[in-house]
Amino acid sequence: IIAAVINDVDGFAADIVYLTISDNGIGMTKDELIASAKKGDKLFVVLKRIVFTTKSTIGELWANGVFLCHMLEDFDRGLHQWMTEDEIKSIKVYGKTAIPRGLYKVKMTYSPKYDRMMPLILDVKCYSGARMHSGNDADDTEGCPLFGEYNPKKKDWVANSRKCAEEFYTLVDSVGGEFDLIIC
Repeated sequence: IIAAVINDVDGFAADIVYLTISDNGIGMTKDELIASAKKGDKLFVVLKRIVFTTKSTIGELWANGVFLCHMLEDFDRGLHQWMTEDEIKSIKVYGKTAIPRGLYKVKMTYSPKYDRMMPLILDVKCYSGARMHSGNDADDTEGCPLFGEYNPKKKDWVANSRKCAEEFYTLVDSVGGEFDLIIC
């Protein structure tokens, strides 16, 4: 895996792009990604924010260079993991702010709220219980990224969220339930 840093801001990699080289060349299919994961290859996940509105943020979810689905988050207020807690608290609006950009460890853990195993994003400053889960719009989240398929004609909305979430959970289970997540 090759990582390239784009837009270095004060020593912080604001945008990081992962490129996976497979036996066939650059990139993999989803089936190759799943086969690679089953062999024990590490999973590198990138959530690249691409569409910004006053209500939500749409991103692309990539794993080892393979596009998986879109993600819907709350409004991106420009928070970064390197900011102090005081700086984040001064900007964050509870239940209406996307989690800070940065590098996170994610682990599948039991969610009492949803009564199932789900990815928990660890050590997010000023957020507790940040999980990746299903939902369709910003009203379905309090900062958590939501799985889905984005259609530019339907602003602030993702479809087929449960299907996308289940596919991702299966992939994460195949690598032992843990992965690194870059939000940029």
